[in-house]
Amino acid sequence: MTLFETIATRVPIAIWLVLSASAVVAGDYFAKRWSIDRGNIFFWLAIVFYALASQFYLPTLLKHGLIFTSIIWVILSTAGFILMGTVVFHEELGLRQWIGVTLGFFAILLLSF
Repeated sequence: MTLFETIATRVPIAIWLVLSASAVVAGDYFAKRWSIDRGNIFFWLAIVFYALASQFYLPTLLKHGLIFTSIIWVILSTAGFILMGTVVFHEELGLRQWIGVTLGFFAILLLSF
């Protein structure tokens, strides 16, 4: 077993999923900032955080299957995207969009059972 696998199996899966979802949300934050400001630093920070999200996600597959881990990851990251978009960037969702988000959450939850 490699050092990475040893460490990965000792850390609880919930921590890996939260770290991965947080990193992808951070990546989207920097990607959005890049789309507004066009600064090279935002571009590269987005790439770094997307890579970290993948690195944090990989250990979850050592403990659980792809379907379970990806569904939990989607729920966590989507909640983060919504919070970031509405709170940080002051984006608004219309009623139809909120209904879609709510139905999407329920659909993802149903897939996990």
